[in-house]
Order: sequence, then C-alpha cells, then structure tokens
Amino acid sequence: MAIDILIDLQQSGRMIGVISHVQELKQAIPAILEVNKTREGYSYTEFHVS
Repeated sequence: MAIDILIDLQQSGRMIGVISHVQELKQAIPAILEVNKTREGYSYTEFHVS
C-alpha cells in the first residue's frame, strides 16, 4: 500500500525521496542514488536507473 501511494505522488508530479533497506521498495523505484562508505571512511555515490 505504501509503494502505491509513493507511485501516485510521483505520477502527480511530486518529487519523492525514500531511504530504505527493504528490497521490495527498492525494486519498485526506478531511479536509485546509492551511497557507499569506503574502508578509509569516505563515501561515494552511484546513480542507478532501471
């Protein structure tokens, strides 16, 4: 139900952002900005579009 509401918001022209570790939620959103931490303590980002 939450995924459907987020999709409805996005389709109405609203920009949404989701922070999640839930695989089903990650699969439902076509664009993902992933932030990863290195061993040295820095972080880097990767943008994925499916």
